[in-house]
Amino acid sequence: MKESVDILRQRFAELSQRLSDPAVLKDKNQYKAITREHARVEKQLRLGERYLQLLHQVEEARLILTTEKDADLVQMAQVILLRALSLWHSSWSVWRGLSPVG
Repeated sequence: MKESVDILRQRFAELSQRLSDPAVLKDKNQYKAITREHARVEKQLRLGERYLQLLHQVEEARLILTTEKDADLVQMAQVILLRALSLWHSSWSVWRGLSPVG
């Protein structure tokens, strides 16, 4: 998944650069197509970054659950884990529903 997000970051940067190209700005059809792809890639990138952030939260909460002895911290980690897993699952469902990069 990280590789996919990295690819999206690179593609988003390329598209952003192309949108400032004077030749693209002069060609209405090309500009329109690049703008559409730019918006699509931006949406995918935001979801991918959110997915990775939630995955990190899940990993941190699991680590706390396996190493922490303090009951309050364990309970807090359980709440964080359940929330993150729920958001992670919904983000993954949306991510899978998007068209592939490229």
